[in-house]
Amino acid sequence: MFDPIGKKLKMLAEILTYMGILFSVVGGIVLVVTGVTSIDNGDMRSIFAGILVAILGSLFSPVLGFILYGFGEFIERITEIAVNTRSMNRLDSGENQDRSNNGNYDFQN
Repeated sequence: MFDPIGKKLKMLAEILTYMGILFSVVGGIVLVVTGVTSIDNGDMRSIFAGILVAILGSLFSPVLGFILYGFGEFIERITEIAVNTRSMNRLDSGENQDRSNNGNYDFQN
């Protein structure tokens, strides 16, 4: 379930970014329409809030998506480094055992 977590985080970042933009625009439109239909009562705050939600939500969703996507990319790269380091250590320890007396180190001298 959590094995390729970096790839899953990147996919989740893309989905949440597009959903955030969509919901921000739809929510902003709903607030503007609500404000326009009740303009008799002087509900300009709803119109202003709708415009703010649509604009700021559409701007902040990609920013937060970039952060989550970057974290997923970071995890993928760290995993690659760990795998490469393990394979390098295996190769290095195999070479050292061949050169020394079967890997028996005497640190007393």
